[in-house]
Amino acid sequence: MAEYNQGQSLRISEEFSNLTLHYGSFHRAILQYIMSIKTVPEAELLQYMQRCLLSTILDSYMDTQDVNMSQFVQETAVALQHFSDESYGELLDKWELEDSLVNADDVHRIIRQINEKLNNLDFQVVRCADQEEADKSVYIFVNKASTASIKLSTSYTEKQIEVINKLIEHMFVDPFDKSTGELTYSISKNAARNIGRDLNMSVYEAEQLLNDLQAKDWIQTYQNSKIMLSARGLMELKPYLANLFEIRSAETPLGAVSVCDGCKEILNRGVACPNADCYVRFHAGCYGLVKSSRTNDHSCSNKECTQVIDDFVVFN
Repeated sequence: MAEYNQGQSLRISEEFSNLTLHYGSFHRAILQYIMSIKTVPEAELLQYMQRCLLSTILDSYMDTQDVNMSQFVQETAVALQHFSDESYGELLDKWELEDSLVNADDVHRIIRQINEKLNNLDFQVVRCADQEEADKSVYIFVNKASTASIKLSTSYTEKQIEVINKLIEHMFVDPFDKSTGELTYSISKNAARNIGRDLNMSVYEAEQLLNDLQAKDWIQTYQNSKIMLSARGLMELKPYLANLFEIRSAETPLGAVSVCDGCKEILNRGVACPNADCYVRFHAGCYGLVKSSRTNDHSCSNKECTQVIDDFVVFN
């Protein structure tokens, strides 16, 4: 059986290579999945690709007369009904297939192929650090072309957009908590409701707007009381935020928008230099990587700053 399985492994691997060599139905299925939920953790996207691969192979060989292939089809169908890392691993082990068949490198390659098709349409699937969990990444479907107003005007009224703009302004104009002095790109739910009230919106309307923004993945709730832009909100609105509030850097020390000193992406949660005048900030995962790589030099990346990286503080 092992000798046949080695051939089986090659056969399945060739199926995957053929599916992903050029943009086709497999890529469209992945794109539709990402578009439907806007933001997807890399681990979940990897698992979805695994399911798509098995499902496509299942369809291709549903009417096979090959006894061994028929058995593989049946077992694959069962694995798909109760799909998990465990059931997927058991299937791979039983048929002596290559480890995972679909790995992180495949995910990156397939997303690049998808983006080549999306480029002329001014859309893109971007990968960025997960601000919820260190050392993890998410993929986000974003509109590269439209301004913030255009992106929001397709879903919200003029009054709602006015409230949204005020919420963003509150988060970024002065991102230091007045009572604690701590860096935070958030607004309390009560303060958000009050902004709506100040702009002639009822409490119910303000609550509905906040719920809708969260449902559409523009904002997220943190610690059950804070509201901040989600990963999708940050990536979609990055040009708007950078233009309106400026990136905080050595050249623009008064800028309000933070960029990770590791991956250079925008962020609103992470680890910051304790010097309030310093611009150096990191995603939690990027901070861990940078800190562990600096065996001798622990000084802050900002040459004008005297702090050390070991004393950096969490902000959210």
